[in-house]
Amino acid sequence: MSRVAVVGAGPAGIAAAVCAAEGGQQVSLIDDNQNEGGQIWRGETAGEWFDRLRGVRVARLQRARVISARDDALRVELPDRALTLRYDKLILATGARERFLPYPGWTLPRAFGAGGMQAFVKSGLDVRGARVVVGGTGPLLLAVAALLRKRGAKVEAIIEQAPLVRVTGFVLALPASKLAQAISLKASLLGVPHLHDRWISEFTGSSVRLDDGRTIDCDYAAVGYGLVPNAEFVELIGPHNNVWQAGECTGIGGVEKSLLEGAQAGHLAAGNQEGAAALQPKIEAARAFAARLEKSFALRPELNSLATPETIVCRCENVAAGALEGMRSWREAKLYTRCGMGPCQGRVCGPAVEFLRGWKPDSVRPPLLPARVESMIGGRE
Repeated sequence: MSRVAVVGAGPAGIAAAVCAAEGGQQVSLIDDNQNEGGQIWRGETAGEWFDRLRGVRVARLQRARVISARDDALRVELPDRALTLRYDKLILATGARERFLPYPGWTLPRAFGAGGMQAFVKSGLDVRGARVVVGGTGPLLLAVAALLRKRGAKVEAIIEQAPLVRVTGFVLALPASKLAQAISLKASLLGVPHLHDRWISEFTGSSVRLDDGRTIDCDYAAVGYGLVPNAEFVELIGPHNNVWQAGECTGIGGVEKSLLEGAQAGHLAAGNQEGAAALQPKIEAARAFAARLEKSFALRPELNSLATPETIVCRCENVAAGALEGMRSWREAKLYTRCGMGPCQGRVCGPAVEFLRGWKPDSVRPPLLPARVESMIGGRE
């Protein structure tokens, strides 16, 4: 029996933990949320997978954050203590986060990311009667708009930056099951204007302005430009034997891809090569879908000019876009402006700056997240 540590309890992590435990391994499932499910299954149940998780022996570490790793051990911080968790095999299912592109007004109250708005509504934010504009890019916009409408909000418009021809081609190439879901979502949004080839260039607090000069009155702006993998842990660990990656941290492709990759990683950790191999054709199909998704909703170059010199890029350290002029790298920007040095450690501004400037972090160092000093220097095994 091997000790298998699974980092992340979204769909990929749950599938990995279940398949490893069903294969007879000693499994620990670590996640920084109160409940399993990740962002996609927040506040919801997922039928079969939650039933299977309840049916196996898995040590669950909730509200737990992995802050560093070395050799065969993870340093884990919990609300009241820290511990060192040793493992023989490691599965990274760290998911993804929303990509924000700074635009005038994006730091005002009632300006959300599209995924952030979804999470807040699922967690209880009352939007009954509120006027909301949903913008950015990707299929998530329809899901968010449908949820908002279901919860009583008035969705004033959906603003999609991708051209209609690309989106239509993507939809028509969907397999039957996904096409049915798309049609159902679209039907639930009858009467809501859905603009393509357009983007939100400003939020005033009471309206949004589009790139063509039109304004739409609203109480909330929910704007997100897709997802980016949470790859910091992957980069910190580096390539090792007995370490697998699964889900959105390997590339954005949705729940089906995450479940398949998670299940395969769990089988491999349990030594079930046959079970892992049987999933490979479906995984290849899911990854092909992910590639089409990325191509269809690729960010257009005009979005590079969204931020004005006064627009805040790094919210943690209050760094405006103009302060980055003349900088040649992410490291230089950190040294001179503290961009990326705040509590989020560049998780929000990093992907934005990469798109705007082409800069990438040159290293990943522990702690991966802000941590208590005592969490770094000792603790129980």
